[in-house]
Amino acid sequence: MFEDARRRYLDSLGSDGMPFGVSSLNNYISIYQEIEGIARKHAAEYLRTNGKQFPEGEERPEGESIEFEKITETYKLLIVPDNTLEGLLKGLGKEAARKEFRRVAMLVHPDKNSHPNAKIAFQKLYRLFKGVIDGSE
Repeated sequence: MFEDARRRYLDSLGSDGMPFGVSSLNNYISIYQEIEGIARKHAAEYLRTNGKQFPEGEERPEGESIEFEKITETYKLLIVPDNTLEGLLKGLGKEAARKEFRRVAMLVHPDKNSHPNAKIAFQKLYRLFKGVIDGSE
């Protein structure tokens, strides 16, 4: 489903795994924001196919907006390349990375998220977070 978006992004990477000429946190953030747009589109499609309609411009009920956020975070983690997510976490610093990890982990944990790929997304987040935290000590 996301292979086209991933392939286009991966084609733009240099041999070091970084986008050509990119090494700053701002560039990681812009990449992540682009991926967020793709993830939101897929999350809305996923929820629609499971019987939940979210017409454009219509405000979502409170309980469903949380479900939409959970599914969106799952898709973002599935789409974003490991090195980009790792760069974001490293750029945040240790304490901010822990806060972000906890926030996202609460959304994508398989016990809290009904998406069939939530476990894969959570494992990816945990693996990269542990690598960043263990590497910074």
